[in-house]
Parts: sequence; C-alpha cells; structure tokens
Amino acid sequence: MGGIGPPPRVPAPELIGAGFAYESQGAAFLHDGLNLADLAHVLDLLDRGIIPHQAAMALLRVVLDASMEAIGYDPRDGEPYNSRERAFAAQIGPSAGWLHAGRPRREATRLAFRLHLRRRTAEVVLAAVELARALSARAGEYRDRLFPDQTYLQHAQPSTVGHYFSSFAYPVVRDGRRLLDVFDWLNQSPAGAGCVNGTRLQRDRAAIANRLGFDGVIANTRDAMWQVDGLVQLVSTLASLALTQASLAEDLEIWASSEFDYVDLADEYTRASVLMPQKRNPYSLAMIRGRTGVLIGHVAGT
Repeated sequence: MGGIGPPPRVPAPELIGAGFAYESQGAAFLHDGLNLADLAHVLDLLDRGIIPHQAAMALLRVVLDASMEAIGYDPRDGEPYNSRERAFAAQIGPSAGWLHAGRPRREATRLAFRLHLRRRTAEVVLAAVELARALSARAGEYRDRLFPDQTYLQHAQPSTVGHYFSSFAYPVVRDGRRLLDVFDWLNQSPAGAGCVNGTRLQRDRAAIANRLGFDGVIANTRDAMWQVDGLVQLVSTLASLALTQASLAEDLEIWASSEFDYVDLADEYTRASVLMPQKRNPYSLAMIRGRTGVLIGHVAGT
C-alpha cells in the first residue's frame, strides 16, 4: 500500500538513469516556458488575493533570476519541475510552495511545452516563407533555361529550370499553411486545467491565457492535458517540409556528379575525400537527406 506524500527514500539508480535522466533532457526546451508559466501563475494568484504579497514578491524575484545554471537541473531530483522546486525552496523556503496552489506540475510543463513549440513553429513558418521566396526567385531567374527533365534517372520530357524549381516552391507553401493551422492549435492555453478537471482556485482560465499571449483556452480540461493530435500534425508536416528539401537535395547531389555535371556546389558546402582529394563530396546535401530520415523516424514514434 502506497504512502501519502513524496517517497521518503532516494530514487533507485535505475529509475534515475532510465527515467529521470531522460525527462531532464527536456529541461533546455522547457526552461524559458516554465519561467513564463510560473510568472503568470504567481501574478494571477496575486491579482486574486490568494498569495501573500511578501511570498509573491519572493517568488517573482527568484523566477526572474532563474537560469539553467541557477536551477542546475539534476535527474536525481526527478523531472525538471522538481529541480525548479528544489532550487526555489533553497532560496526562499516554504514560500516556493505557492507555485503548487491550484496548479499541478503537469499543467506547468504543458504550458511550457506549448510556449516553446509555438515560438519554434512560428520560426519554421518564417523559414518556409524564405525558402519559397528563394525557390521562386530561382524559378524566375531560369524560367527560359531549357533542360531535359528526368524520370528514373533517364532523360524524359524537355522542360525549363524555372519550371523545375517552382515545383518545389508549391509544396513548401502548402506545408507553411499547414504549420499555421498547427500554430492556431498551439495557441490555445491549457492553464487552469488542473490534473484533468480544473481547480477551484482559478475560475477565470482566460486570465493566464491572455497574460501569456494565447488566443484562448482549451475548452475541455481533460483534453487540455492529454491531446496529441496537433503534435502528430506538427511532426508530420515538418517531415513533409523536409522531404521536399530532401528531394531537391537528391537531384542536386546527382547533378553535381561528373556523370551529369549540371551543377557545381560552392566549396563551403562540400567536403573533400581523404582517399581521393580531387573529389568534392556534396556533404551538405547528404546531411539534408539524412536528417530528413531522422524526422520520419520521429513521426513513426509520435
């Protein structure tokens, strides 16, 4: 029969090495979001007169000063939230416990995860826009340059280089639009969901959502804690975006060979062969293709 409260004994080394160490790897991704989530939570408690003013000021101070180094995320503490709790309690004592008021760690980490993914998704959308622009510019530059298109690495119908480049711009734009849909999904807040059924201490769930720049709240509190469909859409769209680039990279890698000799890669994007130094291997293109394979693996594991 399990006891009440935290286990009194130190976690087993096997649990630390196989579980907590794995979870602590996410600290770098969650840290900034956890800081924002903690600040918003303390300010909300202060606005509603739940937390004493002195405790709120102490908590706000340590959270504002919290850095990765200051927290020292340690797998022996458990997952990242536990490391933060330990670090804050060491600085301000029991006042750190107010972070638990009406909010479990699952809610805090869900908020941090969404904040991180929201920012990174926006960055990828902007990168996709730049890629589509670059492909369109190349298409315009070579719109009248004739070349034999290929199927099965054999000459097929005549085409233009411009038509070829624009064929990659279109799927990039489509994936950019899909990522905007994912961004809308990420831009809904799980704050106030509690473990699964909300909390009496936070009746206005929109307050923290507004403070953190979300468009709204996830209506069903249980769904807020466990939904994964948007994550599947995110990783699959990222894989699709990478596949488009991998297809282009594969063609350029073939065309850079002496057998085709259609293109010359700049030296900065190649790597010399040790055995045959006259060769310039298209290493950058191979990396694009290889990393795409890793992304496809993540899709399968989601």
